[in-house]
Amino acid sequence: MDWGSSIRRRLMVAVEPGAGSGELGPRVSGVLALAADRAGLHRDNWHVQPAGNGELAVLPAAEPAARVVDDFLHELDAGLVDYARHRPTPAPLRLRVAVHFGVAIPATQGYAGTGVVAISRVLGSQPLRRALDAAPEARLAAALTARVFENTIVPGRTSLVARSFRHVGIGCRDHVDGIWLYVPGQDVHALDL
Repeated sequence: MDWGSSIRRRLMVAVEPGAGSGELGPRVSGVLALAADRAGLHRDNWHVQPAGNGELAVLPAAEPAARVVDDFLHELDAGLVDYARHRPTPAPLRLRVAVHFGVAIPATQGYAGTGVVAISRVLGSQPLRRALDAAPEARLAAALTARVFENTIVPGRTSLVARSFRHVGIGCRDHVDGIWLYVPGQDVHALDL
């Protein structure tokens, strides 16, 4: 394999269930697929691979980052609320989501590269975990890396505004200076992180 021609900078979305939500299974895959469809995205073209209890999706270049950050996160949050309303369980389905733009290299078992390592660290970071834990009524906590934030939120390419996000460090050296946290329906600045 010619690794040089296989290296691609791609938008990546990683998802993992919050504490007590169990593993990412068919119920979550259905919520993710519906959210992508309602956001006008083409999840059937995403390269999805299992990652821990969750999944990593490497998106094709044609998927607009602004739509992923805005519409997909909105539809995913709405889908989780709807899921809880129609399928009540003792432990509600809650998700952590990370969005990053970086290097993804096709490998034998999915993707490798600095971008894959970075998004995994963001998804597992303590600030993102604490953001979901600190807002027990929330169904979703998301983290954008700086490049995603600066290319979608800052120039106003979404309906989301910068003040809805909170910048925090995560102590990660893998090309991630910090993350921008977002918890739909919550004042993320008031959360005890």
